[in-house]
Amino acid sequence: MPFPLSKSGSFRVVTSGPDEQNVVALEAALFDWLADKKARRITRSDHGINFTAGVFRLVMNWNILVPVSSGEIRLAAQGGGIEISYHLRFTEMFVVVTAAVILLLGPELLSAPNLNAMEVTWLSLSAWLWLFGANYLVAIFRIPNALKNLAHQATGGSIV
Repeated sequence: MPFPLSKSGSFRVVTSGPDEQNVVALEAALFDWLADKKARRITRSDHGINFTAGVFRLVMNWNILVPVSSGEIRLAAQGGGIEISYHLRFTEMFVVVTAAVILLLGPELLSAPNLNAMEVTWLSLSAWLWLFGANYLVAIFRIPNALKNLAHQATGGSIV
């Protein structure tokens, strides 16, 4: 899925010691981190983790996974390090914010006697950009940084 419904990326951790041992340690740390963030349906697969999250969980709104509907994190041991790739989906937030702007804000703006069609459009678009766009931007910077931090802590390696 293209922007703004998903975001993919990868980075490498250069480690010392056996790569497979570091992969296992990192996978366990990722699983615990996702559980701590109250992700749902966390499942392990061949050196990777799948999870769901989203806005419909009993968590505070600053929970790092609120904007993310679901995701995958893959780990691959490669000569002296671990390649970490992730794929995050923002579908649920996209639908919820779009529906809220159209169904909740739209009628209020359309019934305002002092707004013309162009102003209603700009206000609706601004609200959508703030509610979806700001959360999306924060998530695409905050989550990779959290993953890098976690990878460094779990393996003692350096991020490349």
